[in-house]
Amino acid sequence: MTVRWEDFAIEDPPVVSDAQVLEVERAIGRRLPQDYLAVVRVNQERTPEPGCFDLVDGDRSSINSLLVFEEGHSD
Repeated sequence: MTVRWEDFAIEDPPVVSDAQVLEVERAIGRRLPQDYLAVVRVNQERTPEPGCFDLVDGDRSSINSLLVFEEGHSD
């Protein structure tokens, strides 16, 4: 499946830095998965199309948008 990423709150979002990742991980008290970080570093606050996907157990799930790592954003 091909995923297309569309701008949501930030137009042409900048690449997320290592410092920004560490700051968010400290704030939430969790390490983020490396595969998630690979996507979010270049697609922060973007929304995927399609947004729904099938899980291995047969259920479906969806993603509205990715985290924002920019200073001053409440998301």
